[in-house]
Amino acid sequence: LLDPDAVAALNRRIAVPDSGTGVWTPEELAARRIVSGPALREKLSRTWTLGRPYVYRGHVVTGEETAAFRASLNLEALPPVVKGTFAVTTARVSVRNLPMHGGLYDSAAPDDSYYDNVQESALDAGEPLIVYHRSRDGRFVYARSRTVEGWLDDKAVAQCSRRDWKRYAAPV
Repeated sequence: LLDPDAVAALNRRIAVPDSGTGVWTPEELAARRIVSGPALREKLSRTWTLGRPYVYRGHVVTGEETAAFRASLNLEALPPVVKGTFAVTTARVSVRNLPMHGGLYDSAAPDDSYYDNVQESALDAGEPLIVYHRSRDGRFVYARSRTVEGWLDDKAVAQCSRRDWKRYAAPV
């Protein structure tokens, strides 16, 4: 167990962005609303699930499917400077590393336990976000919360004003 000084030290470390925890305060998240388009394009194009021999809908992913997954990232639509918008999750939502609902699996064997390699995490309703980008079909947004970033189903995200966003980011 931690003594009170150790708890205070841990809490200070957790509050520092990129300190190994990946947690940002609401102020730090809002301060990162504007990002470099080329840097975001590079980050999205390096999605680790692309180009691996995963199973999709019962078969190994084809080159055409990989190209379609890559195209769905809508990288050509990123401007030189991306001005993120304030938003809030409206329902529990999956955080994915590709803008797709279907999964990419290690195997199609019926006795394998399926692990969806596209699923990164999940966010509960009421989580403040900065939305940076939209998938080609418009069904997903690429966003960052205080703890995680990735593709979220657009139906579970509501754009809002900074004033309303602050009510979710730092409730009284």
